[in-house]
Amino acid sequence: MAEFSKYQHVVKLADTGVRGLFDGPVHVFPKLDGTNASVWLGDDGYVQCGSRKRHLTQEDDNAGFCNWVSGQDNIAHLLTARPNLRLYGEWLVPHTLRTYEADAWKKFYVFDVMDGERYMPYDEYFEILDHYDIDIIPLLAVVDWEHLSAEDRQLLLGNDYLIQEGQGVGEGIVIKRYDFTNRFGEIKWGKIVNDVVSKAPARRKFDGPAVERDIAEEFITQHLVDKVFAKIELDSDGWTGQCIPRLLQTVYYDFINEELWTALKKYKNPTINFGKLMHSCYAQTKELRKDVF
Repeated sequence: MAEFSKYQHVVKLADTGVRGLFDGPVHVFPKLDGTNASVWLGDDGYVQCGSRKRHLTQEDDNAGFCNWVSGQDNIAHLLTARPNLRLYGEWLVPHTLRTYEADAWKKFYVFDVMDGERYMPYDEYFEILDHYDIDIIPLLAVVDWEHLSAEDRQLLLGNDYLIQEGQGVGEGIVIKRYDFTNRFGEIKWGKIVNDVVSKAPARRKFDGPAVERDIAEEFITQHLVDKVFAKIELDSDGWTGQCIPRLLQTVYYDFINEELWTALKKYKNPTINFGKLMHSCYAQTKELRKDVF
């Protein structure tokens, strides 16, 4: 059976992993606030499903995605005809943003297609998936980002794709260049998240040393904590007190995995006591979700 393959991280533009991304024209897409999902054809000829981190089955599902896919003949027909493809997308279930249109929920919106080991450019996969009536996150623009005006950047960031009329804007944007690899030989995409869902709360006082506390206050945001909370709640079929250790550990893990390098760069490579950093991250998480602690 073809194996599960985890989707790459999409990182903030301050991350050194996307240095050089803007050296050519980039594709800009809306960012959806759902849960990461994937589909591919197994060696046994059956459609397989994955979440961000694991292979799914109908008995061990994630927010009903695998069971939904089992009824989608168009996806099965595509993968049978093109067994080398793997679709990555967003399974739209409630997380932080609850303002999507009523008929947008519980659908799979493809944002990337792998053809073997190669990312298909948008223009290439659009025609294929459109032929099979598979939902695709649309392209907003192809632009020279470095020479784009601040007003035009804000216009892209303020897109309201699938958002109810009059209910504000979406989560943000994802920026790609299909011929880009960074200095480490990695393919990386960048993201910008709107302030309405990413803004950090006012600074609070914790008992930990200043640098660990300051990093936790800045990078453990309401958006991050709420997003992890929502994923755990879905995965556990409801929230219970037994989920608390997982919330604390996952928020800390996601910060270390996705934001630590940015924090080190911003704070000019400080000496960090990681035990105290973990304590400060836990304290910030508890502060932001007092309702469950």
